[in-house]
Amino acid sequence: MRETPESALSFEHYYSLGEDRTLLLLAQRTREDLIKKNQEDTKPIPTEATLLSRYKKWSTEHKWQERIIVRDRQKAEEKRKKLEKEIDAMNDRQAMIGTTQQARAIKQIEALIAAEKFGALASVTLLKLALEAEREARGASISKIELTGAGGGPIETSGIAIYLPKKDEEK
Repeated sequence: MRETPESALSFEHYYSLGEDRTLLLLAQRTREDLIKKNQEDTKPIPTEATLLSRYKKWSTEHKWQERIIVRDRQKAEEKRKKLEKEIDAMNDRQAMIGTTQQARAIKQIEALIAAEKFGALASVTLLKLALEAEREARGASISKIELTGAGGGPIETSGIAIYLPKKDEEK
């Protein structure tokens, strides 16, 4: 059955009610809106029960619940893609900062070394931080941790044990 403009608009109102939406709430809100709009009009206003019955029929005929799931998934996917683009842009900015600051650090290190005012440890630390910033911004890990079982296979467990040291053992 083809959806009427009135049914399509009702679906949009239903969807806009958010996560707490119900057909009863839609019927109540619609009736309230009709009362406000028709204060001077003499047209009869449908009862809440009439509106609810109409919305139940339309919801079934036009698969409102399935459409809500599809729309929510589309919105979630759009949000995920937007966030992914923002993260990519952030990573690009941070990679640029990492590379430009590496060049700046190298120039400063060279000048300080020439003036004998900068030690080897400070030079290495500064360069290491700049390299790590670039690697992280480009998505390359700074460190890698792998756990494997016997022969490089998976770790087999019958349960999980967590050891927490006592306060005075921490150090």
